[in-house]
Amino acid sequence: MENKKSYKDLSIVFKLVFPLVLSIVFVSGIAIFILYKMQIKQLEDNIVKEGQSILHNYVSNSKDSIEKGHRKSFQEVMNNVKKIKGVEDTYLFARNKLMSYKSDEVTVGKSFVHENDKFKNPNEKLYNETNGMYLREDWSTRDTLGKDDPKAKDHIKKYAKEMSIQAKKCVDCHYKIDEKISFDQDRKAHIVSGDKSHFYYKIPVEKDCIACHTNWKVGEHAGYLGLTMENSEMIAQVKGHMQSFSIVIAIIAIAIIVVVFLVAQYLNGSLKSLRNGIAELNEGHSTEVEVHSKDEIGQIAQLFNEHIADIHAGIQYKKGEYRKERS
Repeated sequence: MENKKSYKDLSIVFKLVFPLVLSIVFVSGIAIFILYKMQIKQLEDNIVKEGQSILHNYVSNSKDSIEKGHRKSFQEVMNNVKKIKGVEDTYLFARNKLMSYKSDEVTVGKSFVHENDKFKNPNEKLYNETNGMYLREDWSTRDTLGKDDPKAKDHIKKYAKEMSIQAKKCVDCHYKIDEKISFDQDRKAHIVSGDKSHFYYKIPVEKDCIACHTNWKVGEHAGYLGLTMENSEMIAQVKGHMQSFSIVIAIIAIAIIVVVFLVAQYLNGSLKSLRNGIAELNEGHSTEVEVHSKDEIGQIAQLFNEHIADIHAGIQYKKGEYRKERS
């Protein structure tokens, strides 16, 4: 049965090198992890900063159109903002949080729908028939409040039956802003998720608004502006930086490990030479070992050689005494 070696039985060089190599690998891993976290934080900060800047531009340029109720000029603003690099889409959500405006889509204010995960625009027919001037008869006196509104309930029931679906709420058919979004004191909010980021602004009801929307009150919200950004290019840049940094760290770590192994080989050779000298001494041979350095191992080898010299001197002395006795 083979005896298993314990840690105590291992070479002193291995005991020195192994923990050092592990430390290098561990420190390298920690450095890469810390940089990764810093890069992710910096990436998110940059995404938010850029998105907030574009949202500010969107809010400023659309303010006049929204206040005056000019659909076409507002649509132009939406389409122009979408042309900014990184912007995927722009939107406007009504007070009921349903999307009723979208970049590059004509609208008369009716909520967009999705069927089998595909976008559908129910505005096109009315837009073409009225040249974009369609207005609901009671638009200035009431809002569609969602699933709790009687007309909304009838609407959901009607379309669920026509489309043979189990629709129970508006979001089952319409695009709706996330209910969990929390707006800050500047009426802004954002969500960064994967390679997409979403930015929103809650439009306040001002005095100019209630001149037409007589059922609104100052201090309420008139709707939500929104935009979606594509972050894949920025993420790719961060990944590229991380790969470059990881390669540099790996090269440095490998270089250090190679140096450590070379030093270990040197130490191992010196120790073997010293060990062989002691073994020969135990076998009755007294051969000096070569001294290659002035470090601790070299000093031990020098002391060993001095001991061998003393042994040789003692032997020669005894031989001289023996010759005197014989003569």
